[in-house]
Amino acid sequence: MSKSLRHVAKWILRNTLISNESLTPELRLRLITEQSSLWRSTPDRCPFADPFWAFYWPGGQAVTRQVSGVLPFYPGNGLYILDNPCLFNGANVLDFGCGCGSASIAASIAGANVVANDIDTSEPFIHLFGEEQRTLAEGIIQEHFVILKKKHKYKTLLKKDGIEDALVATAVNYRLNAVPTTQTRFVADNMLESEDNRTTHAFLKAGKSFVVLGDMFYDTEFAEKVLTWLKRIKESTGARILIGDPNRHPLAEEQLRRYKTRVIKKQLAGYSIPDSVMREHYGFSAVNVIELQ
Repeated sequence: MSKSLRHVAKWILRNTLISNESLTPELRLRLITEQSSLWRSTPDRCPFADPFWAFYWPGGQAVTRQVSGVLPFYPGNGLYILDNPCLFNGANVLDFGCGCGSASIAASIAGANVVANDIDTSEPFIHLFGEEQRTLAEGIIQEHFVILKKKHKYKTLLKKDGIEDALVATAVNYRLNAVPTTQTRFVADNMLESEDNRTTHAFLKAGKSFVVLGDMFYDTEFAEKVLTWLKRIKESTGARILIGDPNRHPLAEEQLRRYKTRVIKKQLAGYSIPDSVMREHYGFSAVNVIELQ
């Protein structure tokens, strides 16, 4: 077992808090929240440069809410019934940029076959932990990574200069919610940069399929790159593309018209953001789920 993987899991267990203050209160996730000691600490306290996976971003909450289907959805959804997890039962779901793993977990609960994908990588510090945390961390890594790698022959998640911390966080949260990973694969490929996406295409073309992602559109240059890739995936596989986003500029209608890759978006759901989420995420008060047409 990799010491690096084990240390990341232990760091997550020691430095995050279990929270369900979100649009998906039925899911418990280990996060850095307002109550965490790291919330107001200096950067040197955290061994990860940008631990995006330790936060539950608004777009991720919205798209997870859509998969879970418990709260009512925005009026005007037409015939597209979102608040029904049966929509995802038996489907193939790619959680692109899975972060803390919320959408992957919700899709697994609904009975989907899931690929949890992320490349958030950094070099962890080495710390000493208590026996209870050490045992739990080792159990998580053995269950979700070592065994899976041997059984399915997936490539190791280790890289030369770090590991995919987001995938460890996802595995931790699967365990926290007692959700089996028998139908889940943890994949660390950079799908945007890959010249060979045959495995991904085959997975999405195999039947009813979805690509879900949230909070991926922060600047226009990267947004256009992601949209171009998503459109290519949609055209080649027929997968439905579902995006959660709190009305950031790169997805505004006027900005979409400026991209070389032309896409049409359709709003499927909209939510008011809880006060605690609004405080933690730059004051956004609403978040939408859209589908690329």
